[in-house]
Amino acid sequence: MGKQEYWPSVWESYTALFTRMLATDEKIARQAIVLRASMPERLPTVDGLIAATAGVHGLILVHRDPHLAAIPSHLLQQQQLPHK
Repeated sequence: MGKQEYWPSVWESYTALFTRMLATDEKIARQAIVLRASMPERLPTVDGLIAATAGVHGLILVHRDPHLAAIPSHLLQQQQLPHK
């Protein structure tokens, strides 16, 4: 069985989590640049946009990514989960 055959059940499982979508706008893009500039190492663009979205909307970013944990706490509220 190919991976594509699983997508309908995966989508159904995750749909309950997608209660509200937040669009990326100029404010989020600018905050992503601030976050990337504050990092000692490279922050992937997608991760920067996700973190900036959380920050701009006053949300707590919950993640398992060590590189996101390097974002200064005054720029982003976050909770790093333990590795699997």
